Amino acid sequence: MKSLMQGRRDGKYWEDCEYTIKALFKLDLSRTEMKEKEFEDRVAWFLGKQQFPSGERFIDHRTHHDAASEPVLFGSVHRPDMSIGMDGTAIEVKAADHGNKVKQAISQALFYRIGYRFVIVLLVDITNKGDIYAGLREHGNTREVQFVDDLEENMNIFVIPRLRL
Repeated sequence: MKSLMQGRRDGKYWEDCEYTIKALFKLDLSRTEMKEKEFEDRVAWFLGKQQFPSGERFIDHRTHHDAASEPVLFGSVHRPDMSIGMDGTAIEVKAADHGNKVKQAISQALFYRIGYRFVIVLLVDITNKGDIYAGLREHGNTREVQFVDDLEENMNIFVIPRLRL
């Protein structure tokens, strides 16, 4: 028995995931006073206006609770911030000011893979110098880059680093 939801990289769910990743790179994150909830609100507002290739609906799990899309592990319900459909793509938004926030986001993503085909983690680097973003995108072949590449390749967990502009 497999514990992870099957996630083939073709078909309508994959198209939704790819579409969402591309859309998140276009999202304006220019307000510098934003906290995590404000980033979540902005992402929910932005994705709520999108038309996904599959026709699946955008679900904001912060306000909409449905047991069918909430994996239960170790006696707790694990709910992503948002999703595309009930089991297509889970979306977690994390304002990261240190490595522990990154660890928390990736841990959550692993749990969401139980109930979703794909997981997108939008990591908004709110450090003063952009240290988290730099570790994931600017330094090439670092241990961090290798790790997120493995998550993407082997687990269908996509870590999208963004700088707070």
